[in-house]
Amino acid sequence: MKYFLALIGILLCSTSVCSQQMLTARQHYAAVATDVSNNHGENISLVQVVARNVFGTTAIYVEAQTGTAEVWFYLFRSPSDGMLVTGVALDHPTLGTFFGEANSESWPGMLDTTALPNEWIDSDIASAAWKSNGVSNYLATRPTAETLGLLLTYDPDGRVAWVSILTNQIDSLACIIDGVTAELIECGGTSAVFDAVTSPFEFSIDAQYPNPVRIGDPSHIMIRLNEPEIVQVDLVNMLGQQIAQVYAREHQPGTSTVSFSTAALSSPGIYIARITSGSQVLNRRIVVMN
Repeated sequence: MKYFLALIGILLCSTSVCSQQMLTARQHYAAVATDVSNNHGENISLVQVVARNVFGTTAIYVEAQTGTAEVWFYLFRSPSDGMLVTGVALDHPTLGTFFGEANSESWPGMLDTTALPNEWIDSDIASAAWKSNGVSNYLATRPTAETLGLLLTYDPDGRVAWVSILTNQIDSLACIIDGVTAELIECGGTSAVFDAVTSPFEFSIDAQYPNPVRIGDPSHIMIRLNEPEIVQVDLVNMLGQQIAQVYAREHQPGTSTVSFSTAALSSPGIYIARITSGSQVLNRRIVVMN
């Protein structure tokens, strides 16, 4: 198993030495996939690609208009050895530069590990559709807006979809485009996009940050409710054993953020945040690092 933070200590450089390099999802994917294949065999499959605006406690620059970010995470399933592997393409002025495997843990069978077609991870191509369908206008009228994240996943209809999430702290825009054809699936306020992705909680997977998270740091999950409900979050290990209840609060209808501490976790690894609201129970995987 490799630990990314150990590599950070070796590769660390200052902002005076390293210049900001914005990466597309495709740009260094081959190097990351090769490193993962060397460690786990050629039978690996890509199951998620994501860039978020926070890594641990460090702000990460992400830009929806160009489909670029300073850090990209690639999640692979390795059936040969039963591992779930996180690969990273990193070129950050403070964190350093690294392209390869960051961490691996036993693959939890409860996760959706449907393979993505590697040929459709071109985030810069996806950005063209975002720009023509609302992102440019949104940013032009909201100079303080930021991109929360970019994600490649499957939508409920089985299409490979790119998702962008932007906010100016008052309102938000989210765009979903077909990752294969680059045609618009949905672009509008977050409520419209939440409704397009099966359940109110499911889209929160795209807006959960940071992930990975350092032990003791807070984690945040964006949720949407159709009616007032008590929202509860329990941290559970991969054996299904509850570690701690870390959140319980009433939320009003609409979009809101659930923030909870990971201080109850004693060691790094993969955990599940079990989110309960009324009769709905959804699980969110969290990768925890030292």
